[in-house]
Amino acid sequence: MYYRSPKTKGEYELTGNGKKMWVWQNRKYWSDHYGTTFTVNNIPTWAHKLVMYSYDGLKETIVLSGQASQVFNNLTESQTYMFVASVD
Repeated sequence: MYYRSPKTKGEYELTGNGKKMWVWQNRKYWSDHYGTTFTVNNIPTWAHKLVMYSYDGLKETIVLSGQASQVFNNLTESQTYMFVASVD
């Protein structure tokens, strides 16, 4: 399944193979919420962990305990981030 937010949002969601991924293009004029904070919403109840990646690899891993959203702070502007929720 593929989901694309409105163009000015700079967010994409992809779901499949027991995972859900959010991509945030944190770039001026590409996102309507450019900055240093991003909230991952609608985390599936089946997810046990949420992993954040940027262009240079793994940045953070969070063990989930049923929360539907997770806030990431102190992010670098002008980067694209990927957040992957999975069972394993």
